[in-house]
Amino acid sequence: MAKLLYKLHITGDLVLESGLHIGGSEADLDIGGIDKEVIKVKQGTQKVPYIPGSSLKGKLRSLLARHFGYSELKDDRGAVLDLFGTGNSGKKNSAKVPSRLIVRDTYLKDTAIFELEDKAENTIDRLTGSANPRHLERVVKGAIFGVDLILDIYAANGQNDSQNELLQTIDLGFQLLKKDYLGGGGTRGSGSVDIQNLEVKKIKFNDNGSLDLSETVSYQFKSNTTN
Repeated sequence: MAKLLYKLHITGDLVLESGLHIGGSEADLDIGGIDKEVIKVKQGTQKVPYIPGSSLKGKLRSLLARHFGYSELKDDRGAVLDLFGTGNSGKKNSAKVPSRLIVRDTYLKDTAIFELEDKAENTIDRLTGSANPRHLERVVKGAIFGVDLILDIYAANGQNDSQNELLQTIDLGFQLLKKDYLGGGGTRGSGSVDIQNLEVKKIKFNDNGSLDLSETVSYQFKSNTTN
Protein backbone atom coordinates (compact mmCIF):
# COMPACT_ATOMS: atom_id res chain seq x y z
CA MET A 1 0.00 0.00 0.00
CA ALA A 2 1.22 3.51 -0.83
CA LYS A 3 2.10 5.75 2.12
CA LEU A 4 1.28 9.45 2.01
CA LEU A 5 4.48 11.40 2.74
CA TYR A 6 3.25 14.98 2.43
CA LYS A 7 1.12 17.31 0.34
CA LEU A 8 1.94 20.25 -1.89
CA HIS A 9 -0.48 23.18 -2.03
CA ILE A 10 -0.40 24.94 -5.40
CA THR A 11 -2.10 28.31 -5.77
CA GLY A 12 -2.18 30.96 -8.47
CA ASP A 13 -4.36 33.06 -10.77
CA LEU A 14 -6.33 32.06 -13.84
CA VAL A 15 -6.91 35.25 -15.85
CA LEU A 16 -9.44 35.40 -18.67
CA GLU A 17 -7.94 36.61 -21.95
CA SER A 18 -11.33 36.32 -23.66
CA GLY A 19 -14.87 35.68 -22.48
CA LEU A 20 -15.39 32.32 -20.73
CA HIS A 21 -18.42 30.07 -21.09
CA ILE A 22 -18.76 26.98 -18.90
CA GLY A 23 -22.35 25.92 -19.32
CA GLY A 24 -24.97 25.93 -16.61
CA SER A 25 -28.71 25.68 -17.10
CA GLU A 26 -30.61 26.35 -20.30
CA ALA A 27 -32.15 29.78 -19.81
CA ASP A 28 -35.91 30.12 -20.32
CA LEU A 29 -35.98 33.54 -21.91
CA ASP A 30 -37.74 35.27 -24.77
CA ILE A 31 -36.50 35.00 -28.34
CA GLY A 32 -33.35 37.04 -28.63
CA GLY A 33 -32.33 36.41 -25.03
CA ILE A 34 -29.58 34.20 -23.60
CA ASP A 35 -29.76 30.59 -24.79
CA LYS A 36 -27.09 29.17 -22.47
CA GLU A 37 -26.08 30.65 -19.14
CA VAL A 38 -22.74 30.14 -17.42
CA ILE A 39 -22.66 27.90 -14.36
CA LYS A 40 -23.00 29.84 -11.10
CA VAL A 41 -22.81 29.28 -7.36
CA LYS A 42 -24.58 31.24 -4.63
CA GLN A 43 -22.35 33.53 -2.59
CA GLY A 44 -24.17 35.71 -0.10
CA THR A 45 -27.15 37.28 -1.81
CA GLN A 46 -25.94 36.82 -5.38
CA LYS A 47 -25.08 34.05 -7.79
CA VAL A 48 -21.58 34.28 -9.24
CA PRO A 49 -19.77 32.26 -11.94
CA TYR A 50 -17.12 29.73 -11.03
CA ILE A 51 -15.04 27.03 -12.72
CA PRO A 52 -15.83 23.51 -11.48
CA GLY A 53 -12.77 21.52 -10.46
CA SER A 54 -13.93 18.71 -12.75
CA SER A 55 -13.83 21.06 -15.76
CA LEU A 56 -10.28 22.26 -15.07
CA LYS A 57 -8.94 18.82 -14.10
CA GLY A 58 -10.58 17.14 -17.09
CA LYS A 59 -9.15 19.74 -19.48
CA LEU A 60 -5.63 19.38 -18.05
CA ARG A 61 -5.79 15.59 -18.33
CA SER A 62 -7.14 15.75 -21.88
CA LEU A 63 -4.42 18.17 -23.02
CA LEU A 64 -1.63 16.11 -21.42
CA ALA A 65 -2.99 12.87 -22.90
CA ARG A 66 -3.10 14.45 -26.37
CA HIS A 67 0.44 15.74 -25.90
CA PHE A 68 1.74 12.25 -25.08
CA GLY A 69 -0.46 10.54 -27.69
CA TYR A 70 -2.95 8.66 -25.47
CA SER A 71 -6.29 8.44 -27.23
CA GLU A 72 -8.29 6.81 -24.40
CA LEU A 73 -8.16 6.81 -20.60
CA LYS A 74 -7.10 3.18 -20.55
CA ASP A 75 -4.03 4.10 -22.61
CA ASP A 76 -2.65 6.61 -20.10
CA ARG A 77 0.89 5.87 -19.03
CA GLY A 78 3.83 7.47 -17.24
CA ALA A 79 3.43 10.99 -15.95
CA VAL A 80 -0.27 11.28 -16.86
CA LEU A 81 -1.17 8.03 -15.10
CA ASP A 82 0.95 8.94 -12.06
CA LEU A 83 -0.75 12.31 -11.73
CA PHE A 84 -4.41 11.43 -12.42
CA GLY A 85 -4.54 7.74 -11.49
CA THR A 86 -6.55 4.99 -13.10
CA GLY A 87 -10.03 6.20 -12.10
CA ASN A 88 -12.68 4.60 -14.31
CA SER A 89 -10.24 3.93 -17.13
CA GLY A 90 -11.52 0.44 -17.83
CA LYS A 91 -8.15 -1.22 -17.19
CA LYS A 92 -8.53 -4.92 -16.41
CA ASN A 93 -6.28 -7.06 -14.23
CA SER A 94 -4.10 -4.10 -13.32
CA ALA A 95 -3.32 -2.42 -10.01
CA LYS A 96 -5.24 0.73 -9.17
CA VAL A 97 -3.14 3.88 -9.25
CA PRO A 98 -4.38 6.61 -6.86
CA SER A 99 -5.03 10.08 -8.18
CA ARG A 100 -2.35 12.36 -6.78
CA LEU A 101 -3.97 15.60 -7.89
CA ILE A 102 -6.92 17.34 -6.23
CA VAL A 103 -8.34 20.23 -8.27
CA ARG A 104 -10.68 22.38 -6.22
CA ASP A 105 -13.47 24.51 -7.66
CA THR A 106 -12.03 27.80 -8.88
CA TYR A 107 -13.75 30.96 -7.64
CA LEU A 108 -13.57 34.61 -8.60
CA LYS A 109 -10.99 36.50 -6.54
CA ASP A 110 -13.21 39.59 -6.45
CA THR A 111 -16.94 38.92 -6.74
CA ALA A 112 -17.70 42.64 -6.56
CA ILE A 113 -16.32 43.52 -9.99
CA PHE A 114 -17.19 40.60 -12.26
CA GLU A 115 -19.33 41.17 -15.35
CA LEU A 116 -21.28 38.89 -17.67
CA GLU A 117 -21.80 39.47 -21.37
CA ASP A 118 -24.06 38.19 -24.11
CA LYS A 119 -22.13 36.85 -27.10
CA ALA A 120 -24.23 36.44 -30.23
CA GLU A 121 -23.18 33.62 -32.58
CA ASN A 122 -24.50 32.13 -35.78
CA THR A 123 -24.41 28.64 -37.25
CA ILE A 124 -24.76 28.51 -41.02
CA ASP A 125 -26.67 25.77 -42.84
CA ARG A 126 -24.34 24.63 -45.65
CA LEU A 127 -27.18 23.68 -47.97
CA THR A 128 -29.43 26.71 -47.58
CA GLY A 129 -26.97 29.31 -46.32
CA SER A 130 -29.48 30.33 -43.64
CA ALA A 131 -28.23 31.54 -40.26
CA ASN A 132 -29.32 30.13 -36.93
CA PRO A 133 -28.48 32.72 -34.26
CA ARG A 134 -27.75 31.77 -30.65
CA HIS A 135 -26.67 33.69 -27.57
CA LEU A 136 -24.08 32.55 -25.04
CA GLU A 137 -23.54 34.10 -21.65
CA ARG A 138 -19.83 34.61 -20.87
CA VAL A 139 -17.71 35.90 -18.02
CA VAL A 140 -15.94 38.92 -19.47
CA LYS A 141 -12.26 39.21 -20.31
CA GLY A 142 -10.08 40.28 -17.40
CA ALA A 143 -11.85 38.34 -14.66
CA ILE A 144 -9.46 36.53 -12.29
CA PHE A 145 -10.14 33.14 -10.71
CA GLY A 146 -8.05 31.63 -7.91
CA VAL A 147 -6.34 28.33 -8.80
CA ASP A 148 -6.27 25.89 -5.86
CA LEU A 149 -4.62 22.45 -6.24
CA ILE A 150 -3.40 19.80 -3.81
CA LEU A 151 -0.72 17.33 -4.91
CA ASP A 152 -0.18 14.17 -2.84
CA ILE A 153 3.34 12.74 -2.64
CA TYR A 154 3.52 8.99 -1.88
CA ALA A 155 6.06 6.31 -1.08
CA ALA A 156 5.36 2.87 -2.54
CA ASN A 157 7.42 -0.27 -3.11
CA GLY A 158 10.43 1.32 -1.47
CA GLN A 159 10.44 4.32 -3.79
CA ASN A 160 9.26 7.90 -3.24
CA ASP A 161 7.34 9.90 -5.82
CA SER A 162 9.43 12.37 -7.78
CA GLN A 163 8.05 15.69 -6.57
CA ASN A 164 9.62 17.67 -9.40
CA GLU A 165 8.42 15.30 -12.14
CA LEU A 166 4.81 15.60 -10.91
CA LEU A 167 5.12 19.40 -10.71
CA GLN A 168 6.61 19.46 -14.22
CA THR A 169 3.60 17.54 -15.53
CA ILE A 170 1.18 20.01 -13.93
CA ASP A 171 3.27 22.88 -15.27
CA LEU A 172 3.18 21.39 -18.77
CA GLY A 173 -0.61 21.02 -18.51
CA PHE A 174 -0.98 24.71 -17.70
CA GLN A 175 1.37 25.70 -20.54
CA LEU A 176 -0.76 23.66 -22.94
CA LEU A 177 -3.94 25.23 -21.54
CA LYS A 178 -2.59 28.73 -22.20
CA LYS A 179 -2.31 27.84 -25.90
CA ASP A 180 -5.69 26.07 -26.01
CA TYR A 181 -8.96 27.03 -24.32
CA LEU A 182 -11.15 26.30 -21.32
CA GLY A 183 -14.91 25.74 -21.43
CA GLY A 184 -17.19 25.90 -24.45
CA GLY A 185 -16.85 27.76 -27.73
CA GLY A 186 -13.07 27.65 -27.71
CA THR A 187 -12.74 27.29 -31.48
CA ARG A 188 -15.05 30.31 -31.83
CA GLY A 189 -13.10 32.71 -29.65
CA SER A 190 -14.07 31.85 -26.08
CA GLY A 191 -12.02 30.44 -23.22
CA SER A 192 -8.54 31.88 -23.77
CA VAL A 193 -6.81 32.01 -20.37
CA ASP A 194 -3.50 32.98 -18.84
CA ILE A 195 -1.91 31.37 -15.78
CA GLN A 196 -0.05 33.67 -13.40
CA ASN A 197 1.54 33.75 -9.92
CA LEU A 198 1.71 29.98 -9.42
CA GLU A 199 3.49 29.02 -6.22
CA VAL A 200 3.76 25.86 -4.16
CA LYS A 201 3.95 25.21 -0.41
CA LYS A 202 4.79 21.96 1.37
CA ILE A 203 2.44 20.55 4.02
CA LYS A 204 3.64 17.76 6.32
CA PHE A 205 1.50 16.07 8.96
CA ASN A 206 3.18 15.26 12.26
CA ASP A 207 2.19 12.19 14.28
CA ASN A 208 0.69 14.43 16.99
CA GLY A 209 -1.74 15.96 14.48
CA SER A 210 0.08 19.25 13.99
CA LEU A 211 1.14 20.66 10.63
CA ASP A 212 4.72 21.34 9.60
CA LEU A 213 4.92 24.21 7.10
CA SER A 214 8.59 24.98 7.65
CA GLU A 215 10.00 23.40 4.47
CA THR A 216 10.02 25.44 1.28
CA VAL A 217 9.66 24.30 -2.33
CA SER A 218 11.82 26.06 -4.92
CA TYR A 219 10.10 24.91 -8.11
CA GLN A 220 9.88 27.60 -10.81
CA PHE A 221 6.70 27.33 -12.90
CA LYS A 222 7.25 28.01 -16.59
CA SER A 223 3.51 28.71 -16.79
CA ASN A 224 4.09 31.99 -14.95
CA THR A 225 6.05 33.45 -17.87
CA THR A 226 4.33 35.34 -20.65
CA ASN A 227 4.80 33.60 -23.99
